[in-house]
Amino acid sequence: MLKILFSILDENLKGGLPTHLPLLKDELKRFVELDTFNYSRKNDNENIIEKITGRLIDLITIYYKINKFDPDIIHHNTAFDKKSIIRDAPLAFLVKREKAKLFIKIHGSFEETFNNLNFIFNQMRDYLLKNVVGIGVLSIEEKIEFEKKWSFLKGKVFVVKNIIRDEFFRASRKESINPTILFISRLIKKKGPFDLLEAIPLVLEKYSDTQFVFIGSGDDAAEFQSKVFSCEYKSNIVYSSHLANLDTIHFYEKAWMFVFPTYFPEGMPMVIAQSMAIGVPIITTKTRFSLSYMEEGTNCFYLNNCDAQEIANKILFLIYNDSLRKIMSNANKELSKLFKKEKVIKEFILIYNKLFFT
Repeated sequence: MLKILFSILDENLKGGLPTHLPLLKDELKRFVELDTFNYSRKNDNENIIEKITGRLIDLITIYYKINKFDPDIIHHNTAFDKKSIIRDAPLAFLVKREKAKLFIKIHGSFEETFNNLNFIFNQMRDYLLKNVVGIGVLSIEEKIEFEKKWSFLKGKVFVVKNIIRDEFFRASRKESINPTILFISRLIKKKGPFDLLEAIPLVLEKYSDTQFVFIGSGDDAAEFQSKVFSCEYKSNIVYSSHLANLDTIHFYEKAWMFVFPTYFPEGMPMVIAQSMAIGVPIITTKTRFSLSYMEEGTNCFYLNNCDAQEIANKILFLIYNDSLRKIMSNANKELSKLFKKEKVIKEFILIYNKLFFT
């Protein structure tokens, strides 16, 4: 049986990773011998001193775990941004020193990190990439980008998936009486909540009973909440701060559509995946993930500019097309089966075995 040393995150952190990584960890335990390690922040408010000392302590702990557990593969869940790369290069050094194999699963990669920034950063990034046995990315688009930029990665980049919780597949969707537009995410500007907010009056001009539901917290939550409270159409808006993952199911079930005008470098947005599992029609931007899996007019409508008028037009088009919403609902339920735990685990085991014999 393969021995996997698997990185986890503190369960109190906000965001998608703490909600779906435990699913992968628990399912893997059925097929491999698994131990865990933590090599990331312990809370959302760590200062620079806490980060440095915390990661040094983490590295010492990982050193002892490698020598005691003797893993076949070290699976590290991370991102491909400047902070993550600077953090992960020392981990790659330690793993290489201990003659172990490092696989990194990237949950979102930033465009700037593919460019030449400065000598030290470039050296750390290239050292990391040259000392992994494999990289997991969440879209075909990312795989192409990595292999095009770094030819030595060809054959080492795998398209992987996150698991959608069973509860979302079991949910029973029934649209609310009035059109309900749903947005769930961290409230940061690049995720698009302010863009959707600007589109609301344009929708209400044509369909005044439409309700807009926003769920989330984040760096820009206070500004967003202030705009909601000061707008003249606030009676058409429901706003709730961060909810536990399963507590959002009720809102998906009643939504006519999920609108996510993001221009953040998304990996696999779990809000999109969860919308698919429940059968919610989707309006979103052309993220790497959506382009890899979703067909326009069947699973979603794409936003090109994310201006208020475009968002409003797409929303209104779906409001007035009951049959199209049903088509999208059924298509998304079918597409979401790719992310069921049984299928995802099988794919990871195949990757681990390939890396083990490399």
